[in-house]
Amino acid sequence: MRATAAAAAALALAATAASAQVDHTWVSTTGVDKNNTTCTVKFPCATLQRAHDELTGSTGTITVLDPGEYGPMVITKEVAVDNDTGGPALLIPNGGPCITVDATKGGQVYLRGLTCDGLFANPVGVQVVSAQAVTIERCSIKNFGLTVPGGVGVLVANTDATQLFVYDTTIYNNGSTANTGGIFVTPAAPSAKVLAVVEGSRLLDNVVGVLASGPAVTVEVRNSSFAGNFGPALSLRGSSTVVLDHTSVFDNIVGVQGEAGAKVVTTGTSLVTSNRDANFSGSFATVPLTAY
Repeated sequence: MRATAAAAAALALAATAASAQVDHTWVSTTGVDKNNTTCTVKFPCATLQRAHDELTGSTGTITVLDPGEYGPMVITKEVAVDNDTGGPALLIPNGGPCITVDATKGGQVYLRGLTCDGLFANPVGVQVVSAQAVTIERCSIKNFGLTVPGGVGVLVANTDATQLFVYDTTIYNNGSTANTGGIFVTPAAPSAKVLAVVEGSRLLDNVVGVLASGPAVTVEVRNSSFAGNFGPALSLRGSSTVVLDHTSVFDNIVGVQGEAGAKVVTTGTSLVTSNRDANFSGSFATVPLTAY
């Protein structure tokens, strides 16, 4: 009987602990971080980092209550950061990335409605170190690296397999040298598999628009536009693959540039034209994809 009672008490304690886990936090321009261990909708925190750190479960959601400045932040768990206020939720870095994603190996991260502004003096917008998948939706990532070395809007530098999804996002005015720019998919481990999907997005006035590097890297670009980039709109290295579908590439220095071993798979629905030096450059292979 005592054992049964003890077991029941243990279960009750476990249930209480589980119910006490914080899986949803809020931020506001009127919020306060100091001595705030709840970040509730009534008593929100002031920064996304504090709201993230107060999530005690393995997954969680952070909701932005009003437009304002809330960053930068380092993400170390599976989390969704959602701004649906209609105004910008601004993250300004302080010498490092605007957002660093170093989640658990199986973690998924969702970023929606955020604006990362490098103010011409910070190196990286969103840096993906580890995650199962990162989704960036309706975001703006701009002004990284123009007056400091480097400068990349979204940098995937993973060691394990990961996926990146970029939807309805503007990546603008990033980069300072030939090897910098908008989205760089460059795994730290060359064999790390990466699938990146860019859909309904705009890559404008960067140095390089998208750079894919690695034999296990595939970048699918759909219904997107590349214009005004000061280098190649798409740069392929190390046997990487880029799929172009219903995408326009115009008024860049070079449209598509690729090394031997890399390949561009096209559905015949994209337009690569009127680029200043060349529409195509390099010895990459072009593979037509026929619908069936």
